[in-house]
Order: sequence, then structure tokens, then C-alpha cells
Amino acid sequence: MRRSLRIILYYLKRDLKSAIKFKVNTILSFLSFVFNIAVLLIVALIARNVLEKYLSGYGGDYLIYLMIGIVAYDVLNLCQKAPYESIYSAFGTRLLEALRLLPVKPHVALAGLSIGSIASSALRIIAYIVVGAVIGAYVRVSLSQALLCILFLAIGAICYLGLGFIAASMFFLIQAKSDDPVNWLSDICVYVASGLYYPVSVLPAPLQWLSCTIPHTYVFDALRKILTGNAYAKTLPVHFFCNNTVIFDLCVLILYAIILVPLGLFLLDLGFRKSRMDGRLSWWT
Repeated sequence: MRRSLRIILYYLKRDLKSAIKFKVNTILSFLSFVFNIAVLLIVALIARNVLEKYLSGYGGDYLIYLMIGIVAYDVLNLCQKAPYESIYSAFGTRLLEALRLLPVKPHVALAGLSIGSIASSALRIIAYIVVGAVIGAYVRVSLSQALLCILFLAIGAICYLGLGFIAASMFFLIQAKSDDPVNWLSDICVYVASGLYYPVSVLPAPLQWLSCTIPHTYVFDALRKILTGNAYAKTLPVHFFCNNTVIFDLCVLILYAIILVPLGLFLLDLGFRKSRMDGRLSWWT
């Protein structure tokens, strides 16, 4: 355990030195973030009155609705994409073969490679919260509400870490060395049907039911209801089978975590073992 932590800390220091050394890239990344959040806020202000009637289950304020979704998505997206992107980066820099020789499990090596992205995401989330507070897109929460939000984010992160391991395994199992089909398909479903930018209730019925198969949907739904204090609003088709919809969302996320994490670890280990047998770790294959 201590050795694994030392490895992760080493990679954090390496990524920090890289960010300081390549100042232009760091500045451009920051400016891109500022531009993206400005565009989202402009869209939110334009659509605020139009979508208000669909947000009765979430407090009615579209700006708060959007900010909660963006912050949660950043956390989940990091957990989902960091494993594949870490492997792809190590492969492109010819480090993957050397990393596989380290006396640690594959997920520890992935954690080290991903730590820089985690730190960057944490800074973005802090920036989102600060911007939200400045423009008035914030809610006052109690300690119990804050703890519930952390619980849902943690379970959602675990779900998508499992999906991220599945995506990373595709790098070896099906030679997905340019585009990742798992993350590609997941992105389409999330952008269209998860309720990230608009409530699920505005979608056609088939897409509303599709949204019920996406873990993002339950994280977004629960966080918004916890922060607006409306745990009994039936905002998804499957909610008509239950009373307290936040507890229902929690049960679904736990089920996804139980399935996705073991499956992801199994496929990732299988992919690494397969790559060692046929030489797929090498840049030249």
C-alpha cells in the first residue's frame, strides 16, 4: 500500500513539473475552460425561462440545474476516461512496456498515470463552484445534504471507474488504439439522454426509458433533488414504481457499481495478460 502511494505521488509531482514547464499549454487549457463555461452560462441564461416549467421537480431554477450537472459530470467523466487516456498516453510516449514491468497491479499504474487529470479536474470543480457563487447559481445546504451529495458522487465515481476499466481493456482486447468505442457510446448516451443539459421529461418516451439505463442519470437526478429538497418528485419513468426517488437512485447506482467494477477489473487484467502474450504492449505492433 505504501509503495503504491509513493508511485502515485511520484506521478503527481511529475505532472506538476510538466504543467509548470509547459506554461503555454497550461494557459491555453485555462482559457479554453473559461471560454467553455462562458458559453454554457450564456446558453443557460437564454434557456432559463423556456425550461423553467419542466423543472418543478428540481426547484425550477435552470441555472442551478445546469451547474449541478456540470460539476457532477466533470467528476464522473474523469473516472470514466482517465484509465483509457492514461494507457493511450503511455503507449504514445513508449512508456507502456516499462510501466507493465513495475511490481504493482495494473490499476495502481493507471492511478499514477491519472493523478494529474484528477488534480486538474479538482481545480475545475472549484472554479465551477466559485463561478456559480458569483453569478448566484448556488444553494445553501445542511451538513446532511452535503454528506448525501458526497455519497452519491462517490458511488457514481466508483460506477464509472468500473466502466473506465472496461474502456481501458478495449485498448488491448480489440486493439482500440485510436478511438475507444465504450467511451464513445457512453458520451452519446450521456449528452442526449442523461439529463445533463435539459430535463429527461422533455425527451420522447423511448429516450426517457433509455435515460433509465445510464448511471449518469441517477447521479444527476439525486444530486439535484438533494440540493433542492424534493426527494419525492417523480422525474424519471422508473420512479413511478417507488415513493422516495432518491433512495431508488441510490439502489440503482449501488447495483451498477457491484456489476461494473468487478467486470472492469477482470477485463483490464485480461487485457494486460493478453498483451503480454502477443506483444501488444509494444508501439511497433
